[in-house]
Amino acid sequence: GFVTTFLGADGSVWKTTDAAKNDKGSYFVVAPEGNPTKDGFKFAGWKAVTTGSPFTGVVTATSDGTYPQFVNTPISANLTFEPVFTNRDTKIVVTFRDENYNGSQKDATAEVTVPGTLEKSQAPAWTRDGYTLTWLDAKGAEYKFDQWLTDGNANFTLTARWTPATADKAKAALNYIVPKDLVEFYNNAGKNTNLGTLDADKDAQVNDGSDFTKDSFAAYETAYKAAVEKYATDAYNNPNTAATATASAEIINDLNAALEKLQFKHEGGAEESTTTATGKYQGVHRLYNPSLNRHLYSNSIAEIKALTSTESTKGGWEDNGVLFYGALGVDNTTAKLDATNRYVFKTDTPANKAVAQSGVESIVKQYVRFFNPSTGDHVYTALGSDEDTDLSANSEWNREGIAFVTPAFTGTQNVTRLYNEGTNRHLFSTSASEQAGLVKDGWKVEGLAAKGV
Repeated sequence: GFVTTFLGADGSVWKTTDAAKNDKGSYFVVAPEGNPTKDGFKFAGWKAVTTGSPFTGVVTATSDGTYPQFVNTPISANLTFEPVFTNRDTKIVVTFRDENYNGSQKDATAEVTVPGTLEKSQAPAWTRDGYTLTWLDAKGAEYKFDQWLTDGNANFTLTARWTPATADKAKAALNYIVPKDLVEFYNNAGKNTNLGTLDADKDAQVNDGSDFTKDSFAAYETAYKAAVEKYATDAYNNPNTAATATASAEIINDLNAALEKLQFKHEGGAEESTTTATGKYQGVHRLYNPSLNRHLYSNSIAEIKALTSTESTKGGWEDNGVLFYGALGVDNTTAKLDATNRYVFKTDTPANKAVAQSGVESIVKQYVRFFNPSTGDHVYTALGSDEDTDLSANSEWNREGIAFVTPAFTGTQNVTRLYNEGTNRHLFSTSASEQAGLVKDGWKVEGLAAKGV
């Protein structure tokens, strides 16, 4: 008789079966019970790896679990098959539930194909007069729409949280990113309202648009001007010279929508000449040390030059080049760590207060770097994430501060994080082919880590 060997996902022997013999003396493959598994994938069938096998392509099962090709194709030698896996097509259902009030909305649902993320655009565009909307998870925390979901996640519900809008919040929202060309327009509106006035050359929240693409900043200017005009018109008719709750909510919501469409640009090969003043490249470089078999990610000009110098005791690292580009115009030379993930352009205070006080969302996302002196390992994670909290509380890890900053909404380059259980190390990659090779070598795709410019 003949023996058929079935390999597992790791290439080792998973199961063997003895061939079946019919009454005419012909032998046929007997399929094993069950299917091998591979994290993040679904089993699709078997492919023969034995030279001269009568089976070509992928041998697949019917809906009842039988393999017609095995049953109908005689064999004349021992055979070996390897499993074939495809990406899962699993869907998670997310329910959006409103609070209980007069006029509340009916439940809405959205489907997420995993692995993947629930996009903010999939949430219902509910409005409530005089309020702004955020979504809470089961723990009562604000849901992060960029978090990675897998087939290990169950269906879940997000609950609406309505926050009363005020004129002060609307004013703060108008002071997050102020287009320089509209400062005079803002000041004219401020003369008869509580908006106050700005100095186009001194106030940090004033932005000339050079950090963004021309078209996206022009669209933001249009939305911003309309928001200022709405505030001024509403405040003019209000004895308190301040916008009403209804107008304030509309202003905050309109500005949020406009801010989320701002697109950062990158300077490419000119990055050093444009960022030397801050001590940071716009591009986040991936460095590799062959002696230590470790990777490091940095946009610090001084750090990269020191680690790759042949004259430095810190040398020995190879600069693999720019892995992805971060957000322009942010001063991440100091590590102002804030659990609310609020970050500001250029100088810090005014825009930080604007985001924290208004309900508009920061258009950038910060990542912190941790270092373990005992192992020499670094870990990079989003500011305010569960991993950030856990590592900060672990005495074995040193929190080194902000590593890089990326767009929160309009990034176009996916940065994937992988993990190797054998070495207990992580790796960032933007190459699909590199990731496929790493998976074959035992790395596990953990999901989307960031989105570069």
